[in-house]
Amino acid sequence: MTIFLKDIFLIKKPHTLSSYKMPDPLHLYDHKEQFNIKYEEELNSSQMEAVTSLNGPMLVIAGAGSGKTRTLTYRVARLVEKGISPAAILLLTFTRKASLEMLSRAAKLLDNRCERVSGGTFHSFSNSMLRKYASNIGFDKKYTILDR
Repeated sequence: MTIFLKDIFLIKKPHTLSSYKMPDPLHLYDHKEQFNIKYEEELNSSQMEAVTSLNGPMLVIAGAGSGKTRTLTYRVARLVEKGISPAAILLLTFTRKASLEMLSRAAKLLDNRCERVSGGTFHSFSNSMLRKYASNIGFDKKYTILDR
């Protein structure tokens, strides 16, 4: 069986998303907490907003040189420092090099727990999920992806 990348985006199950309950951010974030990293000194206000938000997944879109890598690096460190399990964090980027760089930088900022965060490219993550759950959506696990 062959799956074209354009076909992947046709697969959606909105009811599974609506059943997910985000944790209450108010009980997760206490403004009086002490962190090892001085986030307020290292980040601008837009970066700080992205780093400290605990309202679920975060998509960072910004121009070249605006600090996206820095923001995501500090966000990973903040989440881990906050006590969120590295296994519960997924960092996706467009290149493997960028993903590895961000996790490495986060580990240097905080500690080696950041290296246990799942990271990779959007494509590799999507491929692994499709392979893992192929039978659930009617595909054989030995499918081929053609990218045109």
